Amino acid sequence: MTRWMTSFTQKYVTLPGDHAITAYDGALVVPGAIKRVAERSRAVDRSNVCDAMQTTNLKTLQGVVSFDENGDIKDRTVSVFQFKHNPKFPDDDVIHQQQYLGPAPQS
Repeated sequence: MTRWMTSFTQKYVTLPGDHAITAYDGALVVPGAIKRVAERSRAVDRSNVCDAMQTTNLKTLQGVVSFDENGDIKDRTVSVFQFKHNPKFPDDDVIHQQQYLGPAPQS
């Protein structure tokens, strides 16, 4: 378990859900871009940060985040989950009510 996931689990007394992990990974892109702009002694403005975000190649909890020439994420893997009722846990406990099946087939 990563340091972030351990911290999250201690604070919220539950494992982070898929959306929390995705949001965390996405949020890492902006400060990384700002850091690269500042290291190049360029003005930290919208244009330069956007350009730096375009060149992102960042290893995250879910894999590498990088963007194509249109600004779309390169890795378009979609994960498939199946919800199966587990009576041992509340219905809204998605951590225990879902089962990861793997990546969706790609065409």
